[in-house]
Amino acid sequence: MRLYDASIRELRYYTSNDPAAWITCPAEAIPAPGRYIAAWSVTDGAAPLSTPLFAAQIAPDGFLAAPPIPSSWEPGAILELRGPLGQGFTLPATARRLALAALAETSTRLLPLIPLALQNDTAVALFSDSQIPDIPSAVEIYPIQDLPEALT
Repeated sequence: MRLYDASIRELRYYTSNDPAAWITCPAEAIPAPGRYIAAWSVTDGAAPLSTPLFAAQIAPDGFLAAPPIPSSWEPGAILELRGPLGQGFTLPATARRLALAALAETSTRLLPLIPLALQNDTAVALFSDSQIPDIPSAVEIYPIQDLPEALT
């Protein structure tokens, strides 16, 4: 298991209480969709345990960590990352339709699957009752109550 040095570049708020954090880190530390990285703030003495971070968006120099993150984290904080951990998701190359269902408060953990699907010309529908961040216009958005009908 590898350890990486990282830092918080900025905070973003998708909801009023739960910030997301842009994490600057080496490319090999960026968790793939469905995987996570264990992060520990070197500067936060009140948090002795690591925090699992899932990617909401992926960039070459880091990733946007999906909420929730510790409220004590601020831009400029130094992090130690361990991982990536977990199995992750792989989309079948033959998939032509993808339904993403966000049953939690936020849909941000599902967002890294969208670019992968659109690259393969896969139609994407997102079912969620939470606030939706900026996503490509090719993605159809529905309330979660419409999911059973879509599955048929």
